[in-house]
Amino acid sequence: MNCTNCNREIKPNVKFCMFCGQLVTPVQAAQPAAEPAVLPVIQPVIQPVQTAPAKALQPVIPEKRPGSYYESASPVPQPPTAPLTPPAPAALPLAPAPKRKSKKKLILAAVLLVVAAALVITVAVVFTIVTNPASKFEKNMDAGDFTEAQKNYLQIKSGSNDEKTARKYITSYIAKIVVQYDAREVTADNAITSILEISEMEIMDDESSGITAAKEHITTLEKSRIAFATAGKLLSAKDYVGAIAQYKLVIKEDADYAASVKQISFASDTYRNDTLEKAKKLQSEDDYDGALTVITSALTFLKDDSELQQELALCKSGRLIFLRDQALSKAAEAIQNSDFAGALKILNDGLIEQPNDADLLNTSKEYEKQYAASILTQAAAAFGTGKKYEEAIAVINNGLLIIPGNQTLMTQKSAYQEYKPVSLADMDYFDLSGELRIDSFDPMQDNYSNTYTHSIYSSQYYETSFISYLIEGKYTSFTFVCAVPFSKRASNEFQSVQIFCDDNLVFTSNVLTGGAAPQTASIDVTGVKILRIQFTEEKGHQNWAYMAPVWDPALQK
Repeated sequence: MNCTNCNREIKPNVKFCMFCGQLVTPVQAAQPAAEPAVLPVIQPVIQPVQTAPAKALQPVIPEKRPGSYYESASPVPQPPTAPLTPPAPAALPLAPAPKRKSKKKLILAAVLLVVAAALVITVAVVFTIVTNPASKFEKNMDAGDFTEAQKNYLQIKSGSNDEKTARKYITSYIAKIVVQYDAREVTADNAITSILEISEMEIMDDESSGITAAKEHITTLEKSRIAFATAGKLLSAKDYVGAIAQYKLVIKEDADYAASVKQISFASDTYRNDTLEKAKKLQSEDDYDGALTVITSALTFLKDDSELQQELALCKSGRLIFLRDQALSKAAEAIQNSDFAGALKILNDGLIEQPNDADLLNTSKEYEKQYAASILTQAAAAFGTGKKYEEAIAVINNGLLIIPGNQTLMTQKSAYQEYKPVSLADMDYFDLSGELRIDSFDPMQDNYSNTYTHSIYSSQYYETSFISYLIEGKYTSFTFVCAVPFSKRASNEFQSVQIFCDDNLVFTSNVLTGGAAPQTASIDVTGVKILRIQFTEEKGHQNWAYMAPVWDPALQK
């Protein structure tokens, strides 16, 4: 049995051709010669694969004949696509299709109607979307064309739902930018640029639209990210202090926060270990100040680090021991060179930091004692037999610069100060005969133009005059100058001066007249209680006292 469509051999009693799908109807053998009307069945014809090229599927539109089944059937609606144009196969005479097939055709027609309606609706919706300002607004926003989006917004009716939707879209768009930045899909510059452009659209204020919050969030987070990246570079360069400082700038909202916390711990541990290693190395080289600097610097960042605190205490203790030993060693070396001043200065510098160190205190006291004895020896040599008290006092004063307040030197200084001459002009007289005159000459010069500080004489006509002082054996010498006053340098009067110690005449000056030379005298007054200066008339001249004053009279211990 062959298919009436493709003419291929098919099995008997099958309803459809297995090759082309054609409905198979058995041929009636007892049929009269007249052939009944044959209509092709509405089925797509599938061309079998042969040597010839395959034909495209094309529904066969049957020819309507009077009285046939197909005449009453509704036409099958066609889809809105272009009609297929393969050549229609030759119609074969078939028996009329059973009426039970009409339901399927109705269903197919209904489906096609629904599809057509959906297509129309879709086209209408697409057209509405394309031409609607609100739709254009969202489209341009997504494209980043904020200028066009602003124009679209101005076309939206104020107060409408579209306007509310557009404003909500702006808020969600800004939130989307923040999300993209957080996910590192856009850079901070691009995100901020977009946000600022949206702000310039002036559709919503920055607060209500979320622009202010978005800018602050992105700016803050970007600083945090930059700090994290910078910290990584510093850590690679072993700048642990800088790295720690930057890691501490990473905020909790940053995805790198957890990593920064770990890196701070790592950098802190590494920094601590490096610091301890450096400090110990410096201490081994006796550079305790350098070690303290390294540890102290580390503690500014690792304030509560127990290991650094412990090493700091050990370093301070070791430094004091080192300084003490160093001071004692250098001081001993100075003493060997008889440099007491240098030794004491070294020890005193050490005592500034360690005022209670027993070794430094005891050594300093011993050296001070030795130094004081040395100063006293030098002062005694300076004083000598000439009683050069000023030179002796100068030596002691130099010693007191090194050991200020030393009681031994202070006592000896007071003793030397007692050798300072005491001017009779500053003492009260014990007894007087005549009129006492003190420092009454102007100028205070003698006939040789020598200048003096003090002058004493007693004036009394026709009689001998004198001045007595009670010295109680406190002094050992009395010095003075006998000279004619400058105002009497041309006088022809004659006078003289006599010195009595406890009523014993011990000195008589040369006769003083206009051209007489000055006469310097030094009298031993050791043990003398009363010193008397007597002015004596020579050859009966009157007003003689003016001729024989005593210049700069002074007692010395």
